[in-house]
Amino acid sequence: MQLYGRSGNAMSAVMKKYRVAFSYAGEKREVIVQETAERIAERFGKGRVLYDKFHQAEFARPDLGKYLPALYEKKSELIVVVICEDYQGKTWCKLEWKTIRDVIRTRHEGEKDAVMLCRYGGLTAEGLEGLAGFVDLDEKKAQEFAQLIFERVVENERKRWRFVAWFLAGVVPLLLPPLSAFYPASMRMLTILLSALLMGIVAFTVNVVKVRPRYAVPVFAAACIALVLAYAQTVVRVNVTQPNGSARSFAYVTGSNTVPVDKSPDCACEAGTSAQRCAQGAPSDDAMEACFGANRILFSKVLLMLLYLVATAAFTASVRVF
Repeated sequence: MQLYGRSGNAMSAVMKKYRVAFSYAGEKREVIVQETAERIAERFGKGRVLYDKFHQAEFARPDLGKYLPALYEKKSELIVVVICEDYQGKTWCKLEWKTIRDVIRTRHEGEKDAVMLCRYGGLTAEGLEGLAGFVDLDEKKAQEFAQLIFERVVENERKRWRFVAWFLAGVVPLLLPPLSAFYPASMRMLTILLSALLMGIVAFTVNVVKVRPRYAVPVFAAACIALVLAYAQTVVRVNVTQPNGSARSFAYVTGSNTVPVDKSPDCACEAGTSAQRCAQGAPSDDAMEACFGANRILFSKVLLMLLYLVATAAFTASVRVF
């Protein structure tokens, strides 16, 4: 099997009708395609495999010439093309290949893993570039062919879940206890929303528009370091005993490690008291603002949020998942 660079679109294959679609000349039906399709159907079901013998009632229609290409283009996760000497001389193969070639030509780079090229006799097909990769079938049996298709399906699905895991990595830590206790509750939801939006924008820019910042990894590392330092200087965590006797951890943005001299008269803590000790005695956002100043706290919240978003965006830009 020859491979020359691969990338895949993780999300384009979600919820499509067919897991695998075959395009082949009838001369290869008994040679390899029939048995391979049956092996694929044993795992996915005949309804999830686009092979003409599995859908005879559905394909008995006067507009099949328009209906069939749409199935390859829009409803198939993986299109398996079996190129042979007879392939491009067949009317239906020409129709199918025209659609498949458009899929290869018009979709962005990440979606081209939807097509798996296979061949006999070292042949190629019209419109393919010289560095296209093929599975050579001359010496392969149906069992081996089916295994290769399964491997390709698994690889494409792995990329899909890689995308999901990567996307959730930016927001889940703010939701799950005890990690959520380390991030101030008063700004958690806004940060999650902004982070998710920003990750989507950057993901589109990096993976679709193909604009990728050169220094994403260093920026991510620097933002993480800055975020840790800013957190240490502006946030305190306290353990508070609830009325029912249970303990709960809170994180408060204070803006400094000690109560400043210019505190509000409403602050019950003396100037110079540690933020940790003050928060223990008055665990509420209003009490914190009275002691540390609303402007100072607002500045610290904005700083923390910006650093988090920069780290999230840089992380997104540094990982190409499609």
